Amino acid sequence: MKSNIITLSAKTDEALLELVDNYKTYLSHNMDVRLDDIAYTANVGRAKFSNRIAVTAKNTEELAQKLDTKNWTSGTAHKEPQICFLFPGQGTQYNGMGGQLYDTFPVFKENFDLCSQLLSNLYGLDIKDALYGEGTKNGCLTQSLYAQCCIFVIKYCLLKLWASLGVHPTIVVGHSLGEFAAATAASLITVEDALRIVGARCKLVETLPGGKMVAVSADSDTCLGLISGFLKTLPSRNTDWLDIAAYNSKDNKLPYILKTIRQEAMTGNCKFISSVDGTHKPTLTPGYWISNSRNPVQFMQATKAIEDHIREDVSGRPYIFLEVGPHPILSGLLHSNLSFAPQCIRSMRRGGEELEVFLQALGDLFVRGISVDFAKFHEIHNTKKVSLPFYPFQRKSFWFPFKSEADYSSAAMKDMLHPLVGRLLAQPQTSEMNVKRYENIISVESNEWIGDHRIGQFTIIPAAGFLEMTLASRYLALDSDRRNLDHFTIENFSVVNPGLVTAKATTYHTVLEGNLVKIFSLVGTDIWIQHSEGTISESWSQNLNGAKDLFPRSENNDTPSAVSMEEQYKSFDTEGYHLGPAFISITTRWADEKLNEYAECKLDQIHVDGKFIVYPIVLDSMLQFAIMCVRNKSSFEGTILLPVAIRRLTVYNMKHINEQTDSPLQFYLKRCHETQAIHLYNSTGKALASMEGIDLLPTRLTSLDEKLNSRLNRIRRCPLFELGWRKDSIVTTVSRPIALVEKQRKWLVFGMHDTFTKDLLR
Repeated sequence: MKSNIITLSAKTDEALLELVDNYKTYLSHNMDVRLDDIAYTANVGRAKFSNRIAVTAKNTEELAQKLDTKNWTSGTAHKEPQICFLFPGQGTQYNGMGGQLYDTFPVFKENFDLCSQLLSNLYGLDIKDALYGEGTKNGCLTQSLYAQCCIFVIKYCLLKLWASLGVHPTIVVGHSLGEFAAATAASLITVEDALRIVGARCKLVETLPGGKMVAVSADSDTCLGLISGFLKTLPSRNTDWLDIAAYNSKDNKLPYILKTIRQEAMTGNCKFISSVDGTHKPTLTPGYWISNSRNPVQFMQATKAIEDHIREDVSGRPYIFLEVGPHPILSGLLHSNLSFAPQCIRSMRRGGEELEVFLQALGDLFVRGISVDFAKFHEIHNTKKVSLPFYPFQRKSFWFPFKSEADYSSAAMKDMLHPLVGRLLAQPQTSEMNVKRYENIISVESNEWIGDHRIGQFTIIPAAGFLEMTLASRYLALDSDRRNLDHFTIENFSVVNPGLVTAKATTYHTVLEGNLVKIFSLVGTDIWIQHSEGTISESWSQNLNGAKDLFPRSENNDTPSAVSMEEQYKSFDTEGYHLGPAFISITTRWADEKLNEYAECKLDQIHVDGKFIVYPIVLDSMLQFAIMCVRNKSSFEGTILLPVAIRRLTVYNMKHINEQTDSPLQFYLKRCHETQAIHLYNSTGKALASMEGIDLLPTRLTSLDEKLNSRLNRIRRCPLFELGWRKDSIVTTVSRPIALVEKQRKWLVFGMHDTFTKDLLR
């Protein structure tokens, strides 16, 4: 097959995008894998979830390119939709229609050949030659008999092709000639009878004298009046037959054709909506087909009946309209006549790549929730299953929703261990679980300095605040005799979601599990989001070669490279960093001949709290300095830079970090040109901290707004237990003793590189 379709699905948008990334990585290393095998494995070998995408491609290179550019069809499936099949009438024919589907799908070919044989027996027609052979040169499709029979056959073959893939209609409706295919779909007539009726109708029309057709933009009553008046002006003999199509903005074709046909009544298996009178027909009689040929097409009434049916449907399942014919005509009429915007899908299109259009329709149905029989679809391929990326589990915790019973009165708030981390909450069997949990209510009132950190229109806890909370959670968890350490190191720190501070105080939980620290906040009833994550460790000694002593610039030495901080912070404000006095801490910047960059920082005494491990404002000045250095060398017009990850933060000299100096509120920063690391020193030149591997994310303020208000943020639950912990006795008896293992067994354990796996191995 020249093209193929690949479907991917996941339970959330977040997981689906991760799955796409996994496929992109897979394809970059496996371009030699056959596209048919990839499609077969993805479509048949993977479960189907609500968030879906479908991609059509001719080869693995095109698939990788479309995944990279997000050139796909996407949708969210909840309840499986119901489908209304639309069968268009005359005028949709063209040479070669259905040729690619005939060559590709055995079901299409089998039914086409069946109809071709029936038409040959009935009328001596060779529709295969008319569509794909010499008949295309002879203009066979300009003849009414050939044209109408070919249109019906293509619609019937499409119907059978969709049915083989598990796509079945709930409602069918046809326009004029399309009613024969609709009645066949509803099992109200057989394909043999339908071909006989279509052919007989065409034979009758061919016996009429030459006629004319005119299109009138008016309503039905006006057109009927025009017809009556026009016929009165004609002689009674040799009257030219005039087919008049009457239109208005919400009406449709009104053909008048006379024929006679006999047929037994049959009962249908789906709802057949008549375009003769706009009603549901559970059965059809021979008289109906006489009305079909003699009476005007009431397609507007049929669409009204469909809309009434949809409104009365209490199943809650949405409706999709699938046009089953060589070219989409009725979709436009639906949009004009329905009071809602219908979801219309076309099976074929004149002038389009037939197979590509059909696969696109298949993908549209899939992403909207239709259960497609992909196993049947891939029977045409010589395929095998291959190794593909598995489902990207989001590894969320699903504990019982935690409801805090903490006392937040002003008296109880006095015993907080830390301004940001807050209090240590009781945890059952903490020595065995190796988990500590802290809780705090954070607001601008409780930490006034946070109010000076505004990005755009939002007050946001700086990344430095989460770094300090990570440090404090580990430091406070240590025994008093172990707090006299030299150094702490945070590694692989990342900010998952910004910490929005609103007028209402927000509950924050800092969870320390072994060396892993995660910070969450409660944003709604039992709805938690994660803000940051990082691992922390402590040590008694540290190699300080990476943080050499700083030699501050002499006050008397007028360095030419000094940068005005007043202008820098004005530029920050223009770009969207609306920093208040607490965060305007860098007073001077300069560089040396080796391109190392330096800065001097000063704090205001009112923003200093002795309970901090490292003042968050000092840590933030290191991140500010990193942003200044990067913006100084590259253009980021219209964007802001947000720190989202830090490979390593090392805090040195923990025993002396708050020791008294001549200038306790004065600090220095150094950014090494070679390593890009930023080092923090006190006023005497002693190294206090180092940041390495700072990742800055360029983003626009509008994107930040979407991130803070996105529903994707509100899917995580804080990993906390809500259980009533109490001692209890076992009331049931053990039926038999547990046998001891007589011999040692070996286990092969696969796990993530995290605390749980390490504890398991121990």
